[in-house]
Amino acid sequence: MKKAFLALALFALLVAPKVVAAEPLPIHQCTEAPCTSEQQRIWNQFEAGGSLDHSVVGRVYSGSCYHRSSNMDPNHEHYGVVFLDSVGTDVFMNGQFGFFFNANPYASWTPQDAMKELSPAHKPYERVMTENGYVCMLIGKAYPI
Repeated sequence: MKKAFLALALFALLVAPKVVAAEPLPIHQCTEAPCTSEQQRIWNQFEAGGSLDHSVVGRVYSGSCYHRSSNMDPNHEHYGVVFLDSVGTDVFMNGQFGFFFNANPYASWTPQDAMKELSPAHKPYERVMTENGYVCMLIGKAYPI
């Protein structure tokens, strides 16, 4: 569950750079540009993800990610971290990517480390919403659950 949710969150951060109306993802994200086997594995985990499980809130998730930019080697392993936090019944997501590290710099992060390093501000655009069968954030597209 942790890896699947991390894959979902990291993939959302990579492919959702602008505000748009809620719409489902393409049937297969890797059809627009070829994916490497690792990118395909992450996509498969993303597609298999389910609804937001509130037991994951208050935890830190980190792992590998692979850039799809033509300026970067798609086989080079980078790292990302996602922190889910809540205020009342609202869930917020914050994260960052680390490029060209030799190892995952976030692997030992605790929720306290994430609070300190990511400084979640609980801004409206960081709020994770579930609406009409989609998990979405205002910074990008809505994704089906």
